[in-house]
Amino acid sequence: ELIPPVIISFLDRIVNRHGAAEFQPTLNRAVEWMMQNPVRTFDWKAQFDDAKVRGPYENLSKHEATEFASYLFRTAKGDSAKIAVAEAILHFAEDQFVIWEHPPDLKTRSEKLKPENWFTPCSAEQYAMFEPISGSSAFMIVAYVRAYDATGKKIYLAKAEALANALAVAQQHHHGRYPTRMIKQDLSYWINSTINTARAMNLLAGCTRR
Repeated sequence: ELIPPVIISFLDRIVNRHGAAEFQPTLNRAVEWMMQNPVRTFDWKAQFDDAKVRGPYENLSKHEATEFASYLFRTAKGDSAKIAVAEAILHFAEDQFVIWEHPPDLKTRSEKLKPENWFTPCSAEQYAMFEPISGSSAFMIVAYVRAYDATGKKIYLAKAEALANALAVAQQHHHGRYPTRMIKQDLSYWINSTINTARAMNLLAGCTRR
């Protein structure tokens, strides 16, 4: 089954920015499905084109979780109940996937991925590939910025800045490029990860200039 926060964000954009009101019922149904399923069960299944389908809770990810939390924060308009749900989802993502200082000493498929080679703080992508991905840090940064905007809690802005600082250090180490993996010697390069990271850094920059 599809967990649809990216589709929800798309529908929200065409309804509220472009006036396509005929899609509002579809948007409402998608949001309600989210509230009755992963928001209730916290079974945030990883959804990647190269990840096989696994059973409940076997391979969680925070991508869809943070995307939906960001949507809730953006649309809360002071609704304390909606903000509380978004914060609970964000806390799940942080608890399961953010590494603030000491990377776990897991079995790695490459010497380059040993804990001593990670740039921290950072965020892992999914249980099945618990590696420090720059684009995953970006998902967390965006969610933290949205949380800060909705709540005014400075801790969220501080967390976004901490992740961004590590991205900047990794970028400097890699001669101006955001590496796909937050390690000293990258394994491969994913342009989508770089784009997501640049988007998050720009969002954070705009937030801190306000």
